[in-house]
Amino acid sequence: MEWGNYAQQLEKIAAKGKRVPAIENRPELFDDLIPIWQAFEQLHSGRQSGFGISPLRTSDILTYLNFRQIDDLEFYELILAMDNEWCKWASDKHTQEQNAKKKKGK
Repeated sequence: MEWGNYAQQLEKIAAKGKRVPAIENRPELFDDLIPIWQAFEQLHSGRQSGFGISPLRTSDILTYLNFRQIDDLEFYELILAMDNEWCKWASDKHTQEQNAKKKKGK
């Protein structure tokens, strides 16, 4: 989740023949999971913002699945699992940032 724009930069370095452990250890997204990842990215971009981290709304997920004519419980469950992991990651990142700010303030 933290790769963002760094992936392309690291891939360019690796293409020049330099060893990049982060690229070597990057998780592989299997072809059959690409539609689920794409759904998560699209749903994530519409995530409600406000005070704190909020999970994807069930209604948004169901609307997406209905619009795409996806009738697959596992697809739904995988999006929920991905969102749960994202929420944990975002919460941990927020806590780390707050702790770093507190240390700077001392």
